[in-house]
Amino acid sequence: MINLLIVDDDAINIFLIKQLLKKFSHAIQVVSYTDPVEALSYIKGNVFAGESIDLLLLDINMPLLKGWDLLSELRINGKSILTRTKVYMLSSSLHKADQELAQKYDEVSGFISKPLSHELLSKIFEEVEKI
Repeated sequence: MINLLIVDDDAINIFLIKQLLKKFSHAIQVVSYTDPVEALSYIKGNVFAGESIDLLLLDINMPLLKGWDLLSELRINGKSILTRTKVYMLSSSLHKADQELAQKYDEVSGFISKPLSHELLSKIFEEVEKI
């Protein structure tokens, strides 16, 4: 079972990702949030309760809390609490600065330009299954 968390303020993008997921034979449990503050609370609650989040698809540009801010909130003494989570940053823009910033976070496994494709999602699941 792959536990997937999608945090994106665009409900249409979440819907599209969920439609892509229907094509996979993997057992996938999906939780999604359009509000990054609620997602932050969910993540902290799960991690501290010992529950796993295998994959986090995190939008960069959201109101209230940007994806980078959410990652910063998940750090204790400079280290991420997402030690067993593959994190992929999502963005509809192709700003080089965002791609460079993604490389500065150890917990970030990659940067994905929206919309997500079936092929890319397949590669991501292959990486998650190696954990």
